[in-house]
Formats: sequence, structure tokens, C-alpha cells
Amino acid sequence: MTRRSIHLPTRLQVGGLAVFIVLGLFGSLPAMAWGPSGHRLVCEIAFQELRPTAKAAVVALLSNDSEFTTFSASCNWADNPRKRAQEHYINVPRHFTYIGNAECRVGNVCLFSAIRNDVEILRRQPGSPADKLDALKFLGHWVGDIHQPLHVSFKDDKGGNDIIEAPEPPCDGHLHRVWDSCILEERIIKGRQIGDVAKELRDSASDDDRLDWIDSTVVDWADESFKITRRGDVAYCFESTPGTFCKYDSNNGRLDSGEPKRTFVVDENYLNSHADRVRTQILKAGVRLGALLNEIFDPEVPPE
Repeated sequence: MTRRSIHLPTRLQVGGLAVFIVLGLFGSLPAMAWGPSGHRLVCEIAFQELRPTAKAAVVALLSNDSEFTTFSASCNWADNPRKRAQEHYINVPRHFTYIGNAECRVGNVCLFSAIRNDVEILRRQPGSPADKLDALKFLGHWVGDIHQPLHVSFKDDKGGNDIIEAPEPPCDGHLHRVWDSCILEERIIKGRQIGDVAKELRDSASDDDRLDWIDSTVVDWADESFKITRRGDVAYCFESTPGTFCKYDSNNGRLDSGEPKRTFVVDENYLNSHADRVRTQILKAGVRLGALLNEIFDPEVPPE
């Protein structure tokens, strides 16, 4: 398989090394991405993707952690308790139809800047082992976050937290939670061990899939998520069609304070119709995170 590289295109100088990274957008939502199982799954896939030198570097950093013994478990650290809360999301204006560049729309930090900063710390030589350990745990979490579609969305409805599922099985919550965990748990994990699910997903990816996914920018990752967010059948945008304004409700462009929240129904068909999208997003996140860590910790291996 011909190796390609994750494209992180703004050139910075860190410790004499050329670093390529994307600057970013920002948002603020109060929910976790993928839930604990989802983040563990992304990072387990990534760990299985690592070359020996990179894997040894990750294990060495984690050997200094007093809480975690595996990379997959450490990727929930950023949520327990919540750390760097403003950097878990990308929010854009309601009229946006795609993520065309990395210009910040709200505030000065976001998922893009979070990824940039922690990649820089991990590349720094010699660097502080404690700082690198934190950066590793953050980076694993951030790459999972950016692949959860509703983490690339709008601030007024908190990325679907203010779109309420009718109080019926199987999910019984809000739209953000449906995509965080319900589809994943009900249709992909289904009570199995994370390592087994990770292997199954990795085995389903062809070499061509990996090459295509790795040959991408962080902006591409966000845009892929945003396209899913805006799909009409996701029920986030009201009657959304390609290229149109994403309304909160039929006569309401956005949700303002005090306005009634709308409800939607998640049924078996909803879970089934989106399971492949969730599966692909999790797998892409793991493969791309693995490739990024390989570049950071095994830089002497050039792309072919």
C-alpha cells in the first residue's frame, strides 16, 4: 500500500521542524462526542493502525499516566471532567452549506486549533513528557470529536441538544445523544468488546479506503461531518435540501432563548438508515488518527 500523509496545511516552525496544520473554527456545546464507547473505539482502531515505532512511543507516554493503561481508555479523559470546553466543537453560521476554510467564526479556539496545538506539542523536541502525555490524550479525543457530525453544527440549538426525541425507545433523549451513542451502541457495538469491534471495522477497510481517507485535510474532516449534519433525513435541519439555509423549524431560522423546542421520533428505521454513516465516521477517525500519530512518532518513514 502506498503511504500518504494527512495534510495539515498552514506551515509553522516548531523546534526547528516544519509543521503543517490547519487553523480553525470554534463553537460551544455541552455534550460529549460519541460517548465513552465511541471515543474508545476510535482510539483502539488508531492504536491498531500504528507502526511499531509509533506504538512504542504511545505506550511509553502512557506508562507515566497514573489513571490509564491503554490508549483507548485515555481518549475519554478530556470529557471526565470536561477540559478545554470551548475546543470540542466547530460552530458556523446558519447560512453555511459547507466548511470551505478554517476561518474562526466565534471566539479564538475550536477543534481545529485544539488539534493544531496538541500536534505541535507532540512534535516538539525534546519537549516535556507530561505535556506530551496530555497532548496525546487530547489529540485522540479531538480527532474523534471532529468526526461526530453534530459537533460540526450550530450554536443556537447546541448541536442538536435542543432537538428532543419523543420519549419512546430506543434512544429516549435528544438528537445529539442519538448520534453520540445510541446508533453506535444499538447497531455497531451491541454489547461486544471494543477490541473486537475495532478489529471488525479495520478488517472492513480496504487499502484504497485508507489511502483516500488519509489523503485529506482537517477541513475535509469537518466538511464531511457537516454534510452529514445537514442531511434532511438526519432531522437536524428542518426540511433541509442541498445548498439551502438550515432552519431550526419551519418558520424559525434559529432557536432563541425561551422558544419552544421541537421534537422528533427515532425509530428502528432511523437507527438502521444511519448505522453505516456512523460506522464509517468512526473508522475514518481511527484510521486518520493512526496515520497522524505515525507521522508524529515515526517521521523517518517517508511517504512512498
